[in-house]
Amino acid sequence: MAELTFPVSPGVVTREIDLTGPTQIAPTGVPAGVVGTAVRGPAFVPVTVATFQDFIAAFGNSDGEKFGPIAMREWLRNAGAGTFVRVLGAGDGNPRTTAGTNAGNVTNAGFVVGDQLPQANGNLGPNAKAGVTTTNPGLLGKTHFLTAFMSESAGSTIFSDAGIQVLGENKAQPIIRGILMAPSGVVLALSSNLETNNVAESVDAAAGTFGAGNDGGAPIGTINTSTQEFVMLVNGLVPTARYKNILTASLDPAAPNYFVNVFNTDPTKVEDAGHYVYAHYDISTNLAVVTGTNVITAAEWADGEPAVLLLTSSQGRNTGTATTATTIGTPNFENFEDRFAAAFSPFVVSQKFGTNNINLFRFHTLSDGVIGSGEFKITIENIKASSKANNKFGTFDVLVRRFLDNDLNPEVVESFRGCTLDPTSDSYIAKRVGDRNTFFDFDAATGAQKVVVEGDYPNVSNYVRVELSSELENGTVDATALPTGFRGLYHLVTSGTSNTASVLTGSFSTAAANTNAGITVDTLAQVVQPPVPMRDTIAVGVTPRKNVQQAFTWGVQFENKDSLTQPNKNENIDASLLSHAKFFPGFFTSIQNPWVGDNAGVADVGGSVLDADRFNNNFFTLERVQVITASNDRPDPQQ
Repeated sequence: MAELTFPVSPGVVTREIDLTGPTQIAPTGVPAGVVGTAVRGPAFVPVTVATFQDFIAAFGNSDGEKFGPIAMREWLRNAGAGTFVRVLGAGDGNPRTTAGTNAGNVTNAGFVVGDQLPQANGNLGPNAKAGVTTTNPGLLGKTHFLTAFMSESAGSTIFSDAGIQVLGENKAQPIIRGILMAPSGVVLALSSNLETNNVAESVDAAAGTFGAGNDGGAPIGTINTSTQEFVMLVNGLVPTARYKNILTASLDPAAPNYFVNVFNTDPTKVEDAGHYVYAHYDISTNLAVVTGTNVITAAEWADGEPAVLLLTSSQGRNTGTATTATTIGTPNFENFEDRFAAAFSPFVVSQKFGTNNINLFRFHTLSDGVIGSGEFKITIENIKASSKANNKFGTFDVLVRRFLDNDLNPEVVESFRGCTLDPTSDSYIAKRVGDRNTFFDFDAATGAQKVVVEGDYPNVSNYVRVELSSELENGTVDATALPTGFRGLYHLVTSGTSNTASVLTGSFSTAAANTNAGITVDTLAQVVQPPVPMRDTIAVGVTPRKNVQQAFTWGVQFENKDSLTQPNKNENIDASLLSHAKFFPGFFTSIQNPWVGDNAGVADVGGSVLDADRFNNNFFTLERVQVITASNDRPDPQQ
C-alpha cells in the first residue's frame, strides 16, 4: 500500500500521452473462465472482456511467467468474451484474526521478516546460505534500521523546517537512512573501533549467536565522517564471490559506493546476500552531514566517529506492545502478515475555514498489490475560484502522472479538466473520475463473503478512483472550497519512549559504553524518518538571472534537492521517494501499529508525534507559500 503524493500548482505545462487504449468492445457469446496471476488489475473480482487488448488495459500483458494472461490470449483469438479472476495473496481466505499478540493479521498472508523460507527441496527450512542446519538453525532474522547521527549543513534548514532540529543549534539528530531485513540465520552488525568499556575492536564477520566473543560487530559503528564510509558485517552468511559478508559502503548518495549501490536490493536474493534493503532515504551532503556533534563523546573511539547505528525493536522479534495514554507502544516491525491492498493517497484538503482545512477527496489505484505503489502521482492544477454570483463553486484540473516523471517533462497518462466540487454538476469530481469500488469482502462473516460494489459513479479513469470525504458527501463543505493542499503522508512510529526503553534500540554490550558514547535511551527516542522533500521555490537560476519556471509544481519535490542556492537545479528524480510510498503494516488491533496516518489532531504519546500532519511538518497547503505581490496587491506572476 502506498501514498501517491500530490504536488499542487496553479498552473503547469504538461505533455499528455494517451495510454488508455482503444474503446472497449462489448463481450459477446459465452465466456471462458480463467483464474490466475497477472501483472496488474483488481484481485478476486471477475472481469469480462471481449478482446485481448481490453484484457491488457485491465490486467497488463503477459510477462512470460504468468499463465493466466497466456490462456486468455489464446481463448480470445477465436472468441468474443473471456472472464478473468486475478489472484493475489489473500491468506487462508478468512477474516482477520481477533485475538493473540498480532491480532488483526491474516493467517497465511504476507510474511514475517526472518522466518525460514523454502529451500532447494521445496520445504521450509533453515537458511543453507547462512551455514546453519536443521539441528543448529541459528537465530531468526529481524528488521534493522540503518540510522545516522546527522546535522544540517551550513545554510541548510532541512531538519529545522521539519522540527527535527532547532535552527542554529549544532546538535546532531538520529535519522533513519535505510530499512534492512535479515533472513534466518543472519545477524547484521557494524564494525566499530571502541577500545574500552565494550567489546574489543571488531572488524570481522562470524557465525553463531550475536554478542561478545561470538559474532563480530555491534549495533553502534564507526564511520569516516569525510567519506561517510562504514562497514556492515553480515554475520552468519557464507560468503561467495558475488555476496560478501563484509561490506564497505557510504551514506553519501553521490558516492559510487552509496549503500544502496553496495547492499542487496533484490528481495529474491535475501538469503544469498544475507540481507535486503526494503527502503532507503537519500539526503545530499549539501543539506546535512553525518556527525556526532554534541551527542557523541569521541574520547574512547580510536578512528572515526560512532555516528552510525543499526537498530532493531526494543521488544523481542515478531512482538509488540500497546500504546497507553502516557507511553508509546513498541510496534512489531517484523510482521507483514496482511492480504493485498490498493495504493492510496493522502486526502486533498481545502483552504482554511476558520482554523481548519477540510478534507475533500483522495485517490486509490484500481490495481491491487505492489504494482500501485509508486506507479502514479496526482497533480492538481489550474485552480480557479468562481466569478459567478449564482454559483460559488470553482474549478480545477486533475492529472494522473507517472510517479517518476519530472515537472519539466511530465508524463500525463490521464487528465480530467474543469472538475468541480458541485454535486449537481456533470463536472463533479466523483462523476468525472469515478468513485466505484468493487472488491471481494474477505472480512465478512463466514458464508457472507462476496463481491461488494460501493460508490455512486462508474469509474471513468483506467487507473484510479476517487474517494470523497465524509464532509463532501454530507454537503457540509463550503461552496467556495478549492483543493489547496494535502494531509501528511503516513509515517513510521520509531520515536518515543515507554517506561523502560526507546522504541528502537540495539544490543549494546554494556550500559557504560552507551553512556560514554553519549547514546542514551533519550537519544534513541528521537530516531525518525527524514522529512518528505517539498518544493522551496519555483525559481531557477540565481540573481540577476533568477526567473520563474511555471512548470514546477508546489508540494512534494520529486527532483533531487542537492543545492542550497539552486534547489531546482537538478532535474534527476529522487528515487528514494519510492520509499515514502512503501507498504508498512497498519493492521494491528491490540498493539501499536508501525505505520500511521489519517489522524489529524491525535495527541503525542511518550514523546512520539503520531499526527501525520505535524510529523516532520509534512502537511502541505498553498496558504503557506509566500508570494511577491504587484502594485495591485495581487501575486505577481513574474515573481
